[in-house]
Amino acid sequence: MSSERAQVWTTERGAPEKLIFRGQRMKVVHRPIYWVGRREPWWQNLRRLPETDAVALLERHMWQITAKDIDTGEILTLDVEVTEGRDWPATIVDQ
Repeated sequence: MSSERAQVWTTERGAPEKLIFRGQRMKVVHRPIYWVGRREPWWQNLRRLPETDAVALLERHMWQITAKDIDTGEILTLDVEVTEGRDWPATIVDQ
């Protein structure tokens, strides 16, 4: 699974509500699922870090969304990683 980029617009609470992915204008059609992933598999780095801002080096804040292309009706399930601004990494989830 390789990561692409999406332009993401969010609700006031930070949940994705619409996006542009591969040039397609899409609207989130199901409730997004928030989750936290690791930047690398846990078994590759077993050292403990202090509870500081360093945790951001290990964690990725993610949303899994189901979005529908507003022009064609195509539906995709995507994992998107929260970043500053609108340009978020996005990966299509195998269906």
